[in-house]
Amino acid sequence: MKNIFLAPITSDNYASSMQGRPTNYFELYLSKEELTQLEGVDKHCVWGCKAGLEDTWKRMNPGDYVLFYLNKNFISVGKVKMKLRNEKLAENLWGRDKKTNELWPCLFFLEDIHEIDLAVEDFNKMVGYLPNNIPQGFYRISDDRLKMDIIPGYGIVDAFVNSLIPSSYTDPQLEHMIYLAKKSKSKISNRDLAAIDKINRDFSTKEKAMARLKRYMKTQKNATPEEITKINHGWKRNAGMVKDLKITHNFRCQICGFTFKKRSGGYYCEAAHVIPGRTRTPGVDAPGNIWILCPNHHKMLDYGFLLAVSEGSYELEGEILKLRTFDKLPD
Repeated sequence: MKNIFLAPITSDNYASSMQGRPTNYFELYLSKEELTQLEGVDKHCVWGCKAGLEDTWKRMNPGDYVLFYLNKNFISVGKVKMKLRNEKLAENLWGRDKKTNELWPCLFFLEDIHEIDLAVEDFNKMVGYLPNNIPQGFYRISDDRLKMDIIPGYGIVDAFVNSLIPSSYTDPQLEHMIYLAKKSKSKISNRDLAAIDKINRDFSTKEKAMARLKRYMKTQKNATPEEITKINHGWKRNAGMVKDLKITHNFRCQICGFTFKKRSGGYYCEAAHVIPGRTRTPGVDAPGNIWILCPNHHKMLDYGFLLAVSEGSYELEGEILKLRTFDKLPD
């Protein structure tokens, strides 16, 4: 089972250490065997702890994780690549503690470092610590804690750590999104819209999503919604005209015919503006610009997968179809 260590950031040394140093920087301090273990990357990130914490450090193994925290926030996570005790290297890297004259000789090299933004309070909920628990110094999460609170919720330690790491688009995906964003609305095809949809669906794997959901199960289990105040601005609508349109179309979606009877009586449908009302275009509230739709097709129209071709027709999945009026309401 992999370990998770918590490491404090107490000086400006963290920034320079996590930027990494080239291999030749370490050649004077490491053996050939140790340098061989660092092969594969151009720069190496290293952190350490004082000799008084050596017993904790000795339990660290390659593949373990280190969570770095500052004040009441965890700011990054990295995976241990190699560890060694080396006083000369430690002194060259960071010097000595100005107060105690101690070194940080228990070193560990890191890879796969990711920035995170996790409040200590949320972390405590996830790992079963008391809400007001504040990390103190360099320490290891106990085996009992891992088995009792992390493994049951996430399956493996790796899944727990992955749940902390924000997802990100790949460079090709980002470039494609930028390319599509620069196209005029009239030139965006259904194929373009499908490409955007695929990128967003691929944005995060199901495994990472499940890991994050397990994290939310921990943090939100006993949480109550926070009250906020919203100030909304809207546009005045012709309610009478909208009601007449719904009556004309028998409260059914003009595309699929769906409606349902509400508990309060009457039938439910929505009035959808083809040209959005926020544009304040003359005639935007005229009957020809308003379609009666079910909630699903309304959102498809809003988000572009359903395209208005003319006042009475639409394009969906490359096929042009006519809007319809349905005669009967369901019982």
